[in-house]
Amino acid sequence: MKRILTGWVIVLGCLLSGCAPMAPQRPVYQNTQAPTVIFYPTSSNNLLSCMTDSQDLSRKEFNEYYKKVLQQQEESPNDSDQLLLVCLGLHKYASYKEFRRASKLLEEYGERHTDEQQSLHGLYMLVERIHQGQLRLWSRRNQLSDEKSALEDSNNVLLERIDELEKSNEADKKRVQELEKQIEQLKNIENIIKNREL
Repeated sequence: MKRILTGWVIVLGCLLSGCAPMAPQRPVYQNTQAPTVIFYPTSSNNLLSCMTDSQDLSRKEFNEYYKKVLQQQEESPNDSDQLLLVCLGLHKYASYKEFRRASKLLEEYGERHTDEQQSLHGLYMLVERIHQGQLRLWSRRNQLSDEKSALEDSNNVLLERIDELEKSNEADKKRVQELEKQIEQLKNIENIIKNREL
């Protein structure tokens, strides 16, 4: 029994003192450098960064900046200005015309840069989906505008009809008053005739 107890005490002492290996340890090398990750931004990364950076522009700032970049692109076309026009064309203050220009420029850019076509194609699909959503909203807005016009026309017709009925009602009231007067006169005449007969 003493042997078993002594054996347990030795095993426990080894574990507590660190003599027994706990887990395999990695060797520590001096003067080692952490691995370096090299990031090469793609055009789609640049576009998304530009969209984030330009969100705080006011409407006036946006319009001025868009005109400036458009003029630069027309004078000396280059890829960076083209991507900047795409970025600005996707801005919340961009008009429908600017949005469609951005969509076409993005497609053209993707056709010229085949190495980035896959990432740009995903972005282009997203832009087309936004465009389809805008068309649905535009169509629905036009439909609602047509319905509103029809309801306004119907309302105007009803208001005219109400006005005619009110005028007719006034005429009927006058006619009733005249008839009541005539009835009253006839009653008076009848009373006069009855009084003469007596």
